[in-house]
Amino acid sequence: MLSVVACLQLLLASAFMQPTGDFWDEWGPYGECSRSCGGGVTMRTRRCVTQRTDGGHSCVGPEKSYRSCNIQDCPEGSRDFREEQCSQFDGTDFQGKRYKWLPYYGGENPCELSCIPRGENFFFRHKSAVVDGTPCHPGRKDICVDGLCKRLGCDNMLESLQEEDPCLQCGGNGQSCSLAKNSFSMRNLPKGYNQMFIIPVGATTIRIKETVPTRNYLAIKNLRGEYYLNGHWVIDFSRATPIAGTVLYYQRGTEGEKTPEIITGRGPTTEPLVIEVITQEDNEGVEYEYYLPNERSMEGYYWSYGSWSACSKECSSD
Repeated sequence: MLSVVACLQLLLASAFMQPTGDFWDEWGPYGECSRSCGGGVTMRTRRCVTQRTDGGHSCVGPEKSYRSCNIQDCPEGSRDFREEQCSQFDGTDFQGKRYKWLPYYGGENPCELSCIPRGENFFFRHKSAVVDGTPCHPGRKDICVDGLCKRLGCDNMLESLQEEDPCLQCGGNGQSCSLAKNSFSMRNLPKGYNQMFIIPVGATTIRIKETVPTRNYLAIKNLRGEYYLNGHWVIDFSRATPIAGTVLYYQRGTEGEKTPEIITGRGPTTEPLVIEVITQEDNEGVEYEYYLPNERSMEGYYWSYGSWSACSKECSSD
């Protein structure tokens, strides 16, 4: 039979062996990746072990942990991931109509799934959160995780500190390329399509932006005169478009929304791109910049097809 002293010793030892407060259990396994390519996210969880009975706990730290997965590029020609999510609502009944839905990038929260019907001037929030791994902003590295924008390094690892320089070198110092930056400010242009400048082959980190909102539109074509964006007076809504070996993101507001038009792209471009402005009023200025490898000449000359002039006669004569 145990003595009183021995019992006290056992009780004291038991007290030291048992946690005195709430504590985290072991992490569980990571779940399924949110994307099959292009940089998805997988999640694991852990449980707070608590003796509280009020439903709360005092464990400190996150109960969820995320990491990157399937970081390999998607096959060439794959649809933009946000566009893919909007298209899930194509043909469904919406206020008595059936639309084809495209991504809308101007929403307050970039991690909500806001889409715009093709041919309409309004957008609608279809979901409070996009799928994990969806880029927060066009042409940028940050991604949405659990409805919040998170940093993604150029090594495609979540919360990585690795940054890509404008030359597209991961961890680079920006010394392997040079900046070309200018603006097109000619105001009194004829109504219609007017060529502004040409983005050369090999351009990276491309950004084209109206200095102020106008009723004018930006357009892109190749040297043969074939339009990739806003050709022949058919004006696109905001969208991501595979052009010249990269993806260019075209952003404009809905009808009546006062926001400048913007085109961004990572590059590098595989062919020269002719940038035009479709003028309906005075041009208030278009700023542009891109980077070229140092071995490339910053100056280049190209022939390109201009826009058709007005017809010389209104109708045929006998």
